Amino acid sequence: MKRTFLLLLLACCLQTVRAQGVKPAHVSVYPVPADLPEIISAVSEKLLPVQGKITETPLMELLTHELYIPGSDPAGPTHPTCPPSPSDDEESDAEDTASWEDDMDSVVVDSAAYDTEGKDKGVSTVFIVNRTDSAKVEALLALAREKDFYDASRYRYFFQLDGLSNTQLYLYIADMKSPYAIPSVQYTDVWSEDARKNSDDNPWLFSLNMNRTSRDAFALLSHRRISDVAAIFVDDEPVAIPRPIPEEHYDGSLLLVCNPADAKRSRLYDRLKAGAAHVPEPAPLFRPQYVAGDTLTYRVTWPKPYEENSLDHMFRLVPLLSTDSLCRLELIADTVLSSSKEDLEFHGFRIPIGEFRQLLRRNHFVIVYKPASNDTGIELKDKERFAKELMKMLMRQAPAWKKAHRRESGDTAEEVAMVMTFYIVNRVDLWDFYPSMPELQMMTTFNNRFSAGQTSGEYFFDRFEGVVNYHIAHTGQGTVISLRSEKDWFYPTRNFMEVHVDTKGLIEKIEYHSLMEDTDNGYTIERIR
Repeated sequence: MKRTFLLLLLACCLQTVRAQGVKPAHVSVYPVPADLPEIISAVSEKLLPVQGKITETPLMELLTHELYIPGSDPAGPTHPTCPPSPSDDEESDAEDTASWEDDMDSVVVDSAAYDTEGKDKGVSTVFIVNRTDSAKVEALLALAREKDFYDASRYRYFFQLDGLSNTQLYLYIADMKSPYAIPSVQYTDVWSEDARKNSDDNPWLFSLNMNRTSRDAFALLSHRRISDVAAIFVDDEPVAIPRPIPEEHYDGSLLLVCNPADAKRSRLYDRLKAGAAHVPEPAPLFRPQYVAGDTLTYRVTWPKPYEENSLDHMFRLVPLLSTDSLCRLELIADTVLSSSKEDLEFHGFRIPIGEFRQLLRRNHFVIVYKPASNDTGIELKDKERFAKELMKMLMRQAPAWKKAHRRESGDTAEEVAMVMTFYIVNRVDLWDFYPSMPELQMMTTFNNRFSAGQTSGEYFFDRFEGVVNYHIAHTGQGTVISLRSEKDWFYPTRNFMEVHVDTKGLIEKIEYHSLMEDTDNGYTIERIR
């Protein structure tokens, strides 16, 4: 027993020594240039007169060019870089193989025949290098660096395995001087199920929970659309397989996809854990807007209604819960405006849209806001009460329903009404009421959004679905935050917003203008008490 205890104690000591010897990881993110073919083509032409000792084959002819479609993943299982694995269903295998060949024809082209002038806007590229040619390609790139045929201080070439394949490599370039690069990613935690399971069957996934500064920087990189692919470096080495830059709403996590052998050899999980730092968030520009026990009353006005059902109205916000991770606000509106003007119908039952809105108004919404991801949703305050009232409304139609549908349906009127009630109660969604009720989103948007030291700059503002320029001015009446976005190829709408904060730190007014073809579809939200 004593011997066992001593062995356990020794093992614990060894683990402690090993943990103390782990070097914290330093994580960086750099965009892969969208004009990758042009960069490599220029290098290839400069090399031709001096590359004779390595090979007579031009660099571009040693590479296979592959179009990279935004949203796909060059290292992932869904990308057509490897034929489908065999199964017991031969007919299915044949169909899958044919489909794979069609996909390959659509994305892989001869690099020599690639037309850079005709390249689609927003489509990035990667290059595939066969293992048999990799030594020549590396030697040519080393020669190009030696001869200063490209800006080595800005561009860094590197190879990555094609998933777990050992037959071909991907060639990437990282733009180390991009204004949207993130030289140092700050994160508070790391998660990896693969590292705990020690599985070698698939690439290992590491998810880093970034702090607000790094989240903002990555969201800006994502929505500036300068590239579709990001190279992730750990300790100045491209350990992670380059990943697609997400265009959807950003959730604050950074995903690293790594080869299991490399991850194990470098003790990547331990290093990433050691690199996590709980850096205090900077002081906010103004106080938290919502404190449990308060009641704030606002008015929404539409100088020019966006739609017929976008009407002036008043609402109250009653904070139910307000923490750093979750905010729950009861919304008490004098009217509820849904985007749809149609009655709700289901298997012969019909709910007039006016009655439905009145039912929603009596039962109140709860706005659920998560500051870390800036996600906002809504739910009913009392689902059970709402369901009972909805069932009463439907069952008043039961006699008429029975006469019309008794022979068509094997279900009873009550059963059909219950299905409709369940569907409605569990499908209440913010977007059914926005933008007719902009307060559902806008009243949580600026809570701890800016820090005291910020004055001007740009960031991704998801309410405008794009990058905005912001300016913060301090006046004798408080603080004014101005946001402006310009229309571009992706978003034809110019948006402008001013947020007025009083001297007590409470939002006094939100004034919004949405200009499209000289039409202003704006509104004003103003606190009245």
